[in-house]
Formats: sequence, structure tokens, C-alpha cells
Amino acid sequence: MIRDYDDRDYPACEDLVGRTWRFAEHFHPSGFCAVAEYWYTRGSVVASNFKRVVESNGQVVGFLFGYNNRRPLDSGPARQLVTGFAILTRLLLVRGMSLGAKFALLGMINRHEVNRSEVEKRGASEINLFALEQDFQRQGLGRRLVMQFLDDCKGHGAKRVIVEVNISQASGFYEKCGFVKISEFISPLHEIAAGRGSLAALYERNLA
Repeated sequence: MIRDYDDRDYPACEDLVGRTWRFAEHFHPSGFCAVAEYWYTRGSVVASNFKRVVESNGQVVGFLFGYNNRRPLDSGPARQLVTGFAILTRLLLVRGMSLGAKFALLGMINRHEVNRSEVEKRGASEINLFALEQDFQRQGLGRRLVMQFLDDCKGHGAKRVIVEVNISQASGFYEKCGFVKISEFISPLHEIAAGRGSLAALYERNLA
């Protein structure tokens, strides 16, 4: 079933993120991998006001976290600041990773944001994070999650929804959901996850 997210679902969501994007293969040492999973998952939770999970036999097997810019966030600026500080602190405390490598990652995050902002600045309604166990794919569950988010945005007066994707991994799914590509951009973060030369892109779905 699809239901609203509960804070008790967080560990399962973070675990699913790590397995879906194979973080253990791309981020070393293990402490850095744990920080990356936390940053990617917790950061999306606090930046979202639409949070739904797919549950099967009492286990979370998928989720979608999205931001509807026609509704206030569940978490205020203070909680977002605390989360950002927690991520930075965890990164700086990682053992087996040089300080230079840690600052290099922060530089990659900054370059990602700069390159993305040249396509479109943040602020639009957006799918922040979406994952679904492989065994539950191709059953319409992913599409249902996306459509529920689109309906929520449209019901509150949003005109469009965007999503950031890696072209080689997820563009086909979103195209089937009615999204069209705005533009591609180079992202060092996407290159870490999908290999050198991998391109990121922003897609949009018009709700008018």
C-alpha cells in the first residue's frame, strides 16, 4: 500500500537509497559512505512537504519525497540549518579520509549547484528523491507515487513540477510520466554515481 511517511520509516528509506544507488561502491571509506547516504536522504526529507512510502508486508519498499512550492515546508529554517550542520559535522569527523578530500567534496557540491542554477534556480515544485525496490518495479507503483505528487501540486495551484535526473539512469521513466527535458548540465556528483561523462538534466511536467 501507499501511505504517508512516518519518521520511523527513515532508516528503511536511507537503506534503500544506499542500495538503489550502490553508495558502497562509489563512496569510500565506509564512514564517508554513511555520510553520503545521510546527506542524500535526510536532506531530501527536510526539504520536502510531500512524503509517501510504499509498504509491503510491513516493510518500506519505496518512497517519494517532493516539494510543493504552494505549501509551506513541514520543517522550518531552523531544522534545515541543524540538518546542514549535522551533515557537515559528520563529514569532518569521517576517519580515513583526508581533509583535502573532504573539502574537495564540498567543492563538487558547490559546482553541482552552480551548474544546475544556470539551467534553473531552485524554488519550483520538485521531486526531491524517489526510490523503489527492484522487485516492485514495473507494477505501476512508481507511476502512482509520481501522479499522487503531481495531483497534490496541481490541487494547490502549482503550474509545473521539475525533477533532476541522471540521463543514463532515470530519464526514460520520467518521460513515460509526461516529463520533458529542459536542459542537460555537467555535475561532478552525477559522475561519481554513474561514471565520468555522465550528464545530469532537469525535466519538467506542465500541470496547466
